[in-house]
Formats: sequence, C-alpha cells, structure tokens
Amino acid sequence: MASLFEIGKTGVQAYRQALSVTGQNIANINTEGYNKRSADITEIAGVSGGATNVSDSSGLGVRVANIRRSFDSYLSDKTRTSQSDYEMLNDFVSKLSDLENMLLPSGSDLGVFIGRFLIHYKMLRVVLIVFQQGLCLWKQEELYLLLLIIMINNLKILNLAQLKR
Repeated sequence: MASLFEIGKTGVQAYRQALSVTGQNIANINTEGYNKRSADITEIAGVSGGATNVSDSSGLGVRVANIRRSFDSYLSDKTRTSQSDYEMLNDFVSKLSDLENMLLPSGSDLGVFIGRFLIHYKMLRVVLIVFQQGLCLWKQEELYLLLLIIMINNLKILNLAQLKR
C-alpha cells in the first residue's frame, strides 16, 4: 500500500506535466501549424489480489496516461482550400496583368480604355435612338403626305364630278 506522501507526489508530478503541456500551448499560440495538446490524467489502480487475497481498492495516485493533439480536419481542409483559392486567384491576377501589359501601350491603363469604350458605346446608342426616332418621324411624315395625296385626289375627283354636272 502506498503512503499518502507518495500518492500526493504522483498527483503533483502528473499535474506539473499537464501544466507544462498547457505552457507549451500558450507559448505556441501564434505558431502556424501548431495544434493544441492536452494531457489525460488517469488513476493508477491499486494492486488486485489473487483468489485467496482480498483486493486492495485504494489507488496508488495518478499519472499522465496520454498527451493528445487536438486536430480539426475540417478546419485544416478549409485552410488548405482557402490558401489554394488564394494562390489560384493571385496567379490569375498576375496573368491578367501580363496580358494587360502586352496588349496596351506602356503607361496605359485598362480601366481608362474600358471607360472610353463605354463612353463611345453610350454615344453610339444615343445616335441610334435619334436615328430610330427620326425614322419614325419620317414614316409619320410619309403617312401624312400619303393622306394628303389621297385627299387631293379625292378633291380632284369631287371637282371633276361637279364639273360634269
């Protein structure tokens, strides 16, 4: 049977080791790739007796049974995916910048060229709208002229009819 002093000693040693693990967690909190660890403390079972002996149910203290590393595969996958997406987009921007430098004159900016294109496009739309409205007016004037011609012809027919009487 272990003395109370030895049982207390095992407790202090186990918790000292667990505190050391906690200290390492705190020291490495900003270290990339470091995973939190935790210490599992278990009881040291007492001596069990044989067939003729009565078992001693009192324990012999505690010990650190295992130091586990906390690892979240979901977060790890998300981190890996986001880093991969970032690298892919960064590469795309780099290639787009190379293409811009190759196609545009030096000292030019793609945004300026797109802005000029949109201004010219808007002006072209205004011209097209004015042309369409003018075409509609022209067709209306043509219709008025046609109606005027029909009216004149009708007047001529009426005049001829009146003259024949």
